[in-house]
Amino acid sequence: MKLLLDMYKSAPKEQRDKVQLMAAERKSKAELEELRGRWRELEERERRESKKLADEEALRRLRHSEEQIEHLQRRLAATKQV
Repeated sequence: MKLLLDMYKSAPKEQRDKVQLMAAERKSKAELEELRGRWRELEERERRESKKLADEEALRRLRHSEEQIEHLQRRLAATKQV
């Protein structure tokens, strides 16, 4: 490690700046990839939640329709009795 540090100190300033820039670029790229992964994960979660809500809405409508059918059948049966 000391050898690496000595080599870094003895390198010309332009080369040290380039090394720092490359390290910062590498770090930024890694951070960007991490953020992209999190973004995809959030989009997937949002898609699943949206689908779940749509399914719940469809079930609610189905239950409502079934209740309405039962009600109409009862009215029809009552009408036939009269």
